[in-house]
Amino acid sequence: MCSFYVNGKEIKTWAGVIQPGIKSFLYLKQISGDEFFADTVADILLYVSRDLSDKSGGFYSAEDADSYPTAQSEEKQEGAFCVWTAEEIRQLLPDLIEGNPEKKTVADAFMHHYGVKEHGNVNPVKDPHNELKGKNVLIVQYSLELTAARFGLELEQLKTMLVKSREKLYKVRVQRPRPHLDTKMLASWNGLMISGFAQSGAILGKEEYIDRAGRAADFLRNHMFNVSSGKLLRSCYRGQGNSVDKSSVPIHGFLEDYVFVIQALFDLYEASLNPSWLEWAVQLQHKQDELFWDPKGFAYFSTEAADPSLLLRMKDDQDGAEPSPNSIAVSNLLRAASYTGHKEWVKKAGQILAAFSERLLKIPVVLPEMACTTAAFHQTLKQVVICGDPKGEDTRELLHCYYSTYTPHRVRTTWKDLLSPSFSFCWRSGLWLEIAFYRRGTTHNLSEQVSVWGKLYNPNGITPNASDNGLVHLGSDRPTGLETDLSDDLPQHRVRGGSSASVCDTTCGCSSYCVSIFSL
Repeated sequence: MCSFYVNGKEIKTWAGVIQPGIKSFLYLKQISGDEFFADTVADILLYVSRDLSDKSGGFYSAEDADSYPTAQSEEKQEGAFCVWTAEEIRQLLPDLIEGNPEKKTVADAFMHHYGVKEHGNVNPVKDPHNELKGKNVLIVQYSLELTAARFGLELEQLKTMLVKSREKLYKVRVQRPRPHLDTKMLASWNGLMISGFAQSGAILGKEEYIDRAGRAADFLRNHMFNVSSGKLLRSCYRGQGNSVDKSSVPIHGFLEDYVFVIQALFDLYEASLNPSWLEWAVQLQHKQDELFWDPKGFAYFSTEAADPSLLLRMKDDQDGAEPSPNSIAVSNLLRAASYTGHKEWVKKAGQILAAFSERLLKIPVVLPEMACTTAAFHQTLKQVVICGDPKGEDTRELLHCYYSTYTPHRVRTTWKDLLSPSFSFCWRSGLWLEIAFYRRGTTHNLSEQVSVWGKLYNPNGITPNASDNGLVHLGSDRPTGLETDLSDDLPQHRVRGGSSASVCDTTCGCSSYCVSIFSL
């Protein structure tokens, strides 16, 4: 039951605008804790999974806003597939609300909650062609609490009633002529949707969303990636019999395809901790540098130098419905550097910001995404390592703690990946790594009212002197010998240049037990 409206009119549902909306609602959920925002994300992803998904795993580009009101109609109308008259809703939801002394019906509660009016709820000024006259766009007008109080319902009772009511309307709506579906699949927009599903799965604790993101990433690797050249393809299409077709002359990916896919793979790695996604992201970042980087003026061009049809190579300098590729590239470069210790990428990120510095200073409102990444560049990213069995209940509690709050500019990985030959960034790059464990009752910005067990990953088989088989319990009391365990044992299996570790009550200013490990 998810659609997008501007000024009361439905707009073409389009992957490029859906994902930023998902991201905003997820952040609002983290900041406020309000489940309304989580429910909104779930509705959006339900729509994408149901109506914009190919059986091969990819995501279609768009669905039109206009359609035929009935099978006999000869002219399409805006929003015909999604809007309702008050009479239609009364006919579909005629049941009386049990126990309501005013004899109100389910339709009355539904119409109140979604702002349905007898003569339609679309302002005529915003409907110059009278296509929505007498029709209603379903828009939540009241909180669940207010609607429940208005009709004398328990909160869970109202939630159940609204869900069942929407299901009834959906069964009727699917019988209407559908809008045209654009079955083109773009690498960039698939990247955006992979990010949306991966982030939603991690923050909301929904493994099915992470699995869906993984299927889409597999689709990109199987259908839109040339293994021999290491290049992305721009697009493919739904063919006959659910096959995937490509252009006779392949269109190679633009900069936006690379940055959104790389971002997606980083997001999917952090959500799933499958290192293959991280490895592919790093591979694509190297290829992006090779194809698009401007060594003289800095930043990335939007197109390859090898394209003979282009007279000029441009650089987008505005964040619109989609962020500009160079804005996303800064974030990607900082994340890639954090994972790999490749300092050249940090330098490139700074050079991009320098290239756009005049525009950032004079008109920052046109580059909001780049303004955010500027803060990340100057503050540096927080690197958070989650130790322990990813499927263990104790680890899941810590993950819930990690994802339950809004903390921008951070990357997440596992102890195992950090110590692998490919991604042992903290020992070689000199970047700070903070591994934080949280004590019951703390007020740290990542705190959660839980008691967490953090298991130390030990690649060389060295057993710390802590009790309970290498588990350090971080509860209400300071664990005996924690300083000795970390300072004596962990350095023995670190490599290159020496390191130190310490435990204190002031690293974060929160009285939690925080371990800061760094390369000297």
